[in-house]
Amino acid sequence: MKSVKSPNHIQSPCSQLVIDWCLIQLKQIEHHKKPTLIKELGTWIAYVMTYQYRYEEKIIDSGYDVSVQAYATQEHYSLDCYETVGDFLQECNGNTVATYLSGFGFRTESYENDVLNWVEEEYNAWLIELMTLIAQGKQLAPVEVVNYVELLQREDKALWLSRIWDDFLKNLVELYENFIKEFENMNLKFVYRKYLALAQQQQVIKAKNLAEQQLLTKNREQISQRIERYFKLLCPIHEKMTMAEKEIVFQVVNKLSQPPQNFTQLEISYFVHSPYFAIHVSNRLKELCRIKFG
Repeated sequence: MKSVKSPNHIQSPCSQLVIDWCLIQLKQIEHHKKPTLIKELGTWIAYVMTYQYRYEEKIIDSGYDVSVQAYATQEHYSLDCYETVGDFLQECNGNTVATYLSGFGFRTESYENDVLNWVEEEYNAWLIELMTLIAQGKQLAPVEVVNYVELLQREDKALWLSRIWDDFLKNLVELYENFIKEFENMNLKFVYRKYLALAQQQQVIKAKNLAEQQLLTKNREQISQRIERYFKLLCPIHEKMTMAEKEIVFQVVNKLSQPPQNFTQLEISYFVHSPYFAIHVSNRLKELCRIKFG
């Protein structure tokens, strides 16, 4: 989260007492939520190692800069290649980002970047949840802490969150970096075997959802094709259509919901989003139809 300033930005009254008290609460939250976070991360690692392929890094010299690119292989990860979770997290995750350095173009990111972003968001959410509970009177807190939260609430939401981030940045980073260090030191084989069953369940659910989505897409295409046949009979489309002919197109689309066709609004929406409609109907007419039918 980046700091955001405004002309009326309130000077934060964040004292060491406020920080110390909030950190105690955060550590209690961490104690309760850490097992779930480790479970989610462990399941993710088991999923990646089981169902995804490794990436290899290749150096590309274009003549004016040097980049490192990621290329997918057809190889799965091997448990025998890693001792700790941290060892595995050094693997390339397939993403490349600009270096913004002279002579260097792009560099790859590792799975460690994914874990860092994931954990950072979790800890930020815990802190914001704590502050929200204090603001709502659902969390008892010292008067100084309550005053701090009430003052910050006079700013809009984005500035309020930004100020919390500014005040707790150093301590929050230290807290979640300690968690990441602990997680990375865990034995990879232990983590993999412990959460493999959950990763397999995820794959079953993912495959089921994909099959359902493919069936839904096929059904939509069949409905769209049925409507397309009616549409072509009622309203032949050609390249140089007059304004009057374009108006007829809109009227015909409207009539598709009436007898004898009796298509539903949802079914017509499949048609107005179809490739045929996209190619043959003007942008303005597509906009009108999609506003009406969704």
